[in-house]
Amino acid sequence: MAALGINVISSRRDPEWSEQLRRLELAQPDLLKVQMPVGFGTPTADVAAALDRIPSITTVILRGQDCEVGYAKTASDLSGERLDFDGPLGRWLRLIRKYPDVTFWIEVGNEPEHCGLDIALYRREAFQTVSQLRRDLRNFSNIRFTISMPVELQHALYMFESGEYETLCDGIATHLYAVHDLDHPVQNWRDIHDYLIANTILPILVTEAGVNDADQTPTQRAEHYVDYLRRQPERVHSVTLFGSVSDAHEWREWALNDDAMRVFGGRLKDPGTPPSQPPAIGTAIFGESESTLELVTQWAIEVRKAHQRFLDVIPLYFELAPLYGIPAERALAQAAKETDDGHFTGVVPASYHNWCGLKTETADGDEPEDHQQFPSDRAGVEAHLQHLARYGGATALPAGREMLDPRWRFVTQFTDTFEGLGGEGSWAPSPTYGIEIVVIIRTIPTIGGAPMGLTEIIRDRLKAAGLDVHDIRSELTRHKTLTYKRLPPVAWIYTAVHTTGSPTDRGVRNLLGDIASWKGHAVYHVNTNGWPAIAYFIGVSQSGRVFILRDVDEEGYHAFNANKNTLGLVGDLGHGEHPTEAMLASFVTVIDTLQDDTPELPALKDHDGTYGHDELDFIDTRNDTTCPDELLGFVQAYRRGEYEQSEEPLVIGFPHRDYPDNPFPDDVVYQRGFAGFVQRIGTAVAPNAPRHGILAVFGFPKANEVETPFGAEQRCQKATLHWLRDAAGTEWEFQLAHVNADGVDPEVVKSAISALSAIEGTLRAELSS
Repeated sequence: MAALGINVISSRRDPEWSEQLRRLELAQPDLLKVQMPVGFGTPTADVAAALDRIPSITTVILRGQDCEVGYAKTASDLSGERLDFDGPLGRWLRLIRKYPDVTFWIEVGNEPEHCGLDIALYRREAFQTVSQLRRDLRNFSNIRFTISMPVELQHALYMFESGEYETLCDGIATHLYAVHDLDHPVQNWRDIHDYLIANTILPILVTEAGVNDADQTPTQRAEHYVDYLRRQPERVHSVTLFGSVSDAHEWREWALNDDAMRVFGGRLKDPGTPPSQPPAIGTAIFGESESTLELVTQWAIEVRKAHQRFLDVIPLYFELAPLYGIPAERALAQAAKETDDGHFTGVVPASYHNWCGLKTETADGDEPEDHQQFPSDRAGVEAHLQHLARYGGATALPAGREMLDPRWRFVTQFTDTFEGLGGEGSWAPSPTYGIEIVVIIRTIPTIGGAPMGLTEIIRDRLKAAGLDVHDIRSELTRHKTLTYKRLPPVAWIYTAVHTTGSPTDRGVRNLLGDIASWKGHAVYHVNTNGWPAIAYFIGVSQSGRVFILRDVDEEGYHAFNANKNTLGLVGDLGHGEHPTEAMLASFVTVIDTLQDDTPELPALKDHDGTYGHDELDFIDTRNDTTCPDELLGFVQAYRRGEYEQSEEPLVIGFPHRDYPDNPFPDDVVYQRGFAGFVQRIGTAVAPNAPRHGILAVFGFPKANEVETPFGAEQRCQKATLHWLRDAAGTEWEFQLAHVNADGVDPEVVKSAISALSAIEGTLRAELSS
């Protein structure tokens, strides 16, 4: 059984430490977790008292201050003498040396998102801290090291991608919070916990776990905790409960009273009745269908672009899956992954009628002959359902059904969930296999709603970010027979920026002109290059408009040996042409959204994973090209993090280039974080693209949290300018925002407004004449 830990929340604040010790004695925990910082932290004398009085405690986790991950602060907490490990040992090191039979884990960091820490900085600082501490404390045989995991799945994946975590640390520290019980934790905690169990080899230390349910007594919560401990796999080293052992503490709703402590104390002496099987954590293999044949068929056609063969077996799954208690749409999601939506582009031929990659009884390889051939789709579908039911723990077939699964008896590792189908000894050795199926399942429309495909989700998020987005996938030429290979969301690691190389007219095209240009590129890629479709996923025009060109899960042919792990983005820009600021602003928002606001692409790197086409020569030297032309400087600046907010006023202009004595610059001056506001103004006048003058002038406050157009408008004082009438006689009205007191010099903005006002009368007179 996993070790039981108790998180001591600062005994220094509670003078009744003797009362807390009494409660801890009732619980007989295996582990204590305490914080080191003076003030909020726990005194070493109190920990020593607990170790002396409670022999069951064999492990102590030491954690520093919440937002401090740097080496200097952690070393100071441990030693009491800043970085002076060679001098007299300070606070915690004396305690560690005094108890050589107790294992002390040093947990660096704590939930970086909670502290607002940049995840790249957090990873770098934490790795450096552990690396240096290992050298400093190499003579302490009872010290182990771990780093607190982030609370977002994509950040957790980022922590592991370099391999340094598992090289530097002795275990993995994660947290797990819930509303009812730990079998139903909040989604992000659960996703990370499931990922760790499936994908890492290190011991897992759940260094904070808690249930806060007003409908449950502390005793009921304690019973849930004990059941949960009993059912953890061996790789879960310990579960440490976040719960005050003092009723007077500010976190008293988490208090563990005497009755709860007695439940913990009796966890091994009287295990009682084995707990009932808990609800599955993840996407259950068994259950009721949540969709319909009609909805799934529509999904297969519109989202998956499935082959007719796949469409033909959908009714079979809806007929046979209920016999095995499996939701038909979930089994179909696995079939979609295994057969490339019925295109059968892998090893198994379509003629095998094998819808799940099922092998023969004597298979010893991965050749076509190692896979079972079925006489019909009906037999292949039912064999798939039997094999899936067996992995879910079925011990017999439904009455009257014939055994069609050749490998039923070889299944010995069972799971409640699709997530559990990946990993050594399971359905597929890839640890992400089950997760990839679940990603597909989540796109299937249900009776109560219609989830969108990932491409549609990204499209709508780009719109929400303020971009002028047009989904033109259905309007672009595609090859009559060839298709791109479909790849799982976890495949995407890098973002690559390209240019089309075709001359443009610097953003003066209307919408139809932009669409016509993308149609031309698609025709060239298909008819001249012989590719399945246009090479790129998202295109950006000089106007700043954004275009969805093909599905995000399609491989695309945009760079040598990089198509399977790199998302291809493209600017419609000719050789030697300079991008407009509108184009750059849109590129920033597109890449930011893909990296920061699309957790469905968990492995996609942050700024440091964005490259120009020619920079992909580190993957294949054939990528040494002139592309992305004049966008390369932007890409490199973006990678350096230079497209951040500025404290300088922002001037937005769309002047006619031939207007005499124009007092404003030709281009938009753009700082990251206000793309939505910029684009909202640009979109409003797009049908009547200004023939003269300026649309808006505004500054913005220094506050970093102002990241959205709504935030910008709420925190700025507004003035209104009645702009020009268009050809239809409509008078446009725009808000000009003065910065408030904590922003930049208001006089700068006022002078810009005065300049605009001075030319307004002239412009009106021109129009009226």
